Amino acid sequence: MHHALLISELCGQICSLLDQASLALLARTCSALRDSALDELWKDLYTLHPFLYLLSQDPCDNSDSGMTSVRRPSAEEWETLRKYAARTRSLYMCIIEDPPITVDRFLALSNPPGAIPLFPNLRTLAWYPSNHQEMLPFLRLLCGPSITSLSAEFAIDPASLSMLASLGTLCPNVSDISISAANAVLTDDMTVALSTSICQWHLLKEVACDDLSISAMEHLSQTRGLESLTVFASQLVSSFTRGKEVREKSFARLRHLHLYAGQLPNATACLEGLHLVLKEFRIDLFDVEEVLSSPHSLWDFSMALADHCARDTLAEVDFCIVDSELLSEAAVTMFRDISPLLSFSNLRVVRFEGLTTLSLDDKDIFELSCAWLRVEELSLTTCVGPTVTALPTFHSLIHLTRCRKLKVLSLVINAAKRLESCFRGFAEHFNLCSDVLRELRLGNSPVESPIYVARVLGDLYPSLQSVDLSVWNKGPLNHLPRRALHDLWCIVNCELRGLKAEKGQGDLGEYRATFL
Repeated sequence: MHHALLISELCGQICSLLDQASLALLARTCSALRDSALDELWKDLYTLHPFLYLLSQDPCDNSDSGMTSVRRPSAEEWETLRKYAARTRSLYMCIIEDPPITVDRFLALSNPPGAIPLFPNLRTLAWYPSNHQEMLPFLRLLCGPSITSLSAEFAIDPASLSMLASLGTLCPNVSDISISAANAVLTDDMTVALSTSICQWHLLKEVACDDLSISAMEHLSQTRGLESLTVFASQLVSSFTRGKEVREKSFARLRHLHLYAGQLPNATACLEGLHLVLKEFRIDLFDVEEVLSSPHSLWDFSMALADHCARDTLAEVDFCIVDSELLSEAAVTMFRDISPLLSFSNLRVVRFEGLTTLSLDDKDIFELSCAWLRVEELSLTTCVGPTVTALPTFHSLIHLTRCRKLKVLSLVINAAKRLESCFRGFAEHFNLCSDVLRELRLGNSPVESPIYVARVLGDLYPSLQSVDLSVWNKGPLNHLPRRALHDLWCIVNCELRGLKAEKGQGDLGEYRATFL
């Protein structure tokens, strides 16, 4: 039987489908839906302006100083504020405020009378103000035991660090935490303050932060509910994994691990000593020159991941080089440098972003297609640099048709090299094509005959509408002289659309012929 909705639940469902203006009108005109409309209207806020609009706009003159300040709310105004604040479940305080709010207007709300919290039902708080120090008193007002999800940015002044260290006491029931440093300034004092709070939270499920102390990592490793961890691959973190034997029960329920590091060896060191049962792994690297100039470090990292992660559970791997470049003297990355990842036979998503030195041939792609039969998204290359010595050909696209679930493919190939006529006939005869592939990104693949390329792609991917050229709008492709090669791929897409139109007319003719 279907669950019978209560009247209050029906009202809530109706209000959840309305926009802000309609909710406000409904709250004013319909007494039956008033509470449900107000609940929905105040539930998720992206600014504090609605509360400030409830206050009197009359300034308070200070004759002694000759300055004007915002008057504190009256008892009646506090009662009105509490009535609406109790309905708020999430508050997203962003840097951009339109119109901007002066600090004194916030401070007018910072000292509500009585011991009852102003936001007793606030569950989710995102705190990214433009003036951290001045807004700190108001942040303390928002914190409380009702908070379960907290995302915030902190400055490195003593008052902010003290507040950061006290979050574990102010918000004891947090399960989802994301803390970052303002202006990406990492300090030892911030690591200590954040680690102090981390060690006081026992209900954590998702953690995203900068550097952590060894004691904080030890605490997280034994937190039973921890499922997702994002952390900077620092010397402290690697010291935790290598400093002593890590028990196999460490991070027992961790399924999502995201590391970011300056250099790849730091991330490799963080995996040593661990025994992880992951579903998703991601790494973001910032030292472009180090990664692209030292391919052996990629081999070490791939081996560490294969050795310290369960091979039958990992379903997604993301390897991202942030702000990658085309280096004229970069060392070539060979297939063997990533080959340890082939041991993860259940991978569904494999993404390499910014690895412009990866040299692959058709044999490599064949081996890869045999190992990752279940892959649904495969992004190997969208741009290759001048040092790359080999490129796969159309043969590789044919090899990848054995991956019957592959929907998204990013691979730079030598599209100027034609298939042997006998091989193309062989592929057509045995129906080596993919009806499921929807997105194809070939980046700066060389091409000579757009018509020929369009026909091959049309045969291989009957459902493909066009080659995705959006990769030309971001680095490192957007730094290349794009006109000649980019225009050729535009012609390929025109030809593809023409082939689709011809096929559609042919199918329509066959359909009509059956009735003649």
